[in-house]
Formats: sequence, C-alpha cells, structure tokens
Amino acid sequence: ALTTFLQGTVGAVNGLYQWANTGKFSSFYDNEFNRALDETNKYLEDALPNYYTNEELKFVYVMERAVGRIVVVDKEGNYQAQYFSDKIKEARGLVVSEEVGKIIIVTEEKLYSININHKIE
Repeated sequence: ALTTFLQGTVGAVNGLYQWANTGKFSSFYDNEFNRALDETNKYLEDALPNYYTNEELKFVYVMERAVGRIVVVDKEGNYQAQYFSDKIKEARGLVVSEEVGKIIIVTEEKLYSININHKIE
C-alpha cells in the first residue's frame, strides 16, 4: 500500500520532472524511482507469506512463494502439515476448500490443485 501511494504521488511528480528534462513522455512512468518501487514490490511479494483462511475453515494456509511451500497450522498456531511444489513459486494467490479437499494455486496463466492429505476432522 505504501509503495502504491508513493508511486502514485511522488512517482507522478518525479515522472513529470523526468518528462520535462528528457522530453520523452515515457519518462513519466519509466524512470528510476518507479523501477525501484516495482523492484521493492516484487521483492516483498516474493518474501512475505500469503495467508488464506476464513471462519468456515479449520486451518490457516500460509504460502511461502520463495521456497515453494504451503504450511498448514490450526487457528491456535499448531503445525499440521506442509506441501511443496515448484508451482507455488509462480503463485499469485491461493484458495482452499477443505470440504472438497483441495488447495488451489493461482498463477498468472493457470490454476493448479494440491490434494489435501492432512487430517481435516
């Protein structure tokens, strides 16, 4: 959220300055400041885990893209299981249906499923 705010405000001012200096409209959006923020966003997207749960699920699913792993804990934080896949490294998000017994991995191009084999009851 902070990088989005910075890119939208400071980035716009910086972009206008770059555009005025270079005479190229592309400098408005393609400049060092915006590239640095894009790299920061990408790093944080990869480094920070993505969580999935809701009031109907028994567990919390923690996706760690950098290592290609989903860790499952109960809502008290007790470890239950983990799942590994190279597809997790490409993931943009995840959805879980304990009722169906699937973890759905969302990438930019496809959906992949992982069968849940930890105890749901």
